[in-house]
Amino acid sequence: MSVENTFILYISFFVISFLFMYQSYYYDQIGENIYITRGVSKSSLFTTLSFLTLLALIIFRNGVGTDYPRYQELFYSIHRNSLNSIEVEWLRGSILYWAICKVITAVTLNPYIMFGVMGFITLLFFYLGLCKSDNKKEALYLFFCCCIYFQIFNQVRQMVAVSMVFYSFYYYKNGEIKKFIVLILCAMGFHLSAGTVLILLFVRNVKIRFRSLINYLLIAAIGYSLLSLFINIFNFIPYISNYSYLFNSSNAGTNINLIVRIVLLFACLILHGRTIERDENSDRLYNIVIICTILQLFATKFPIIGRVTTFFFVAYIYLIPEILGSIRTYFKNNALNRMTIQIAFIIAFFCYFLVYYFSPTGSGAISGNYISYKFFWQ
Repeated sequence: MSVENTFILYISFFVISFLFMYQSYYYDQIGENIYITRGVSKSSLFTTLSFLTLLALIIFRNGVGTDYPRYQELFYSIHRNSLNSIEVEWLRGSILYWAICKVITAVTLNPYIMFGVMGFITLLFFYLGLCKSDNKKEALYLFFCCCIYFQIFNQVRQMVAVSMVFYSFYYYKNGEIKKFIVLILCAMGFHLSAGTVLILLFVRNVKIRFRSLINYLLIAAIGYSLLSLFINIFNFIPYISNYSYLFNSSNAGTNINLIVRIVLLFACLILHGRTIERDENSDRLYNIVIICTILQLFATKFPIIGRVTTFFFVAYIYLIPEILGSIRTYFKNNALNRMTIQIAFIIAFFCYFLVYYFSPTGSGAISGNYISYKFFWQ
């Protein structure tokens, strides 16, 4: 499929999915409890249709994504019990992924089934989180425009883990720590690097004040200056030792990402006061995105850390709708201001989407190899 047709395909499927989610949100807001059949409300029906629309492109793809052929070969290697050293290293931190693939190979050797199952699990946990957000239609918009959706085409194991981490943030924000830890442990079964999110346990009671921001700045400065020492200390970890050669190999994409995330964080901090007035637990989400920005700073020296930042970055999908909700509450008697803010939000993140999607570096459509879509029957 051509680049132009692929872009139209992605936008079309998203618009359809968004309209379904919008309808679901509408029924939630009016308190419509009419059930289509026993146990199936109109809201849940439209949410399911939204989910299935985006799932279709994940399941029906063929060779879309840079890592697609690697996971295809890995699937066959698991079946043959003939893993090479690199594959063994991959699976050492992905026990649950290996187990699911083993079960699938006992039934079929069709790799499309594996990609379908992993895609289903990934999108399911994302949707569970989206439906827990302050505004699920805005959360879905962010999920798409921040190109989190497209990363599912590529980073199969990690994105399963990211989706579970994303869902866990709902429980983390609301203080349900046991559920948070259980989900993180499950995520580690797909990608061991998800364990980095457990550092949030040490900041869950930190309130975002001037003093705490200064402390974070000091941590960022000290961590950045001592990063090489930390890498040497933890070089026994395969994930670090395998990529240690990348140290001090910064690239333009990583630096641009840092600038964008600093701007995004600064914009969110400006509205911090109004946001926590509405829900003081939002401070926990602020802590997550601050740590995300600090890790992105470290990634300018050691780019592989950039992949870990994704676990933290998805917290914005919860935080930004809460910020928008606080603005709507403040301007509840001024429809024009509410509409202006909403339009600004839509335009800003659609521009973010266009820049990210067409970027030749990072995880854009070109380097991520999802610039040209192909169905499995083609």
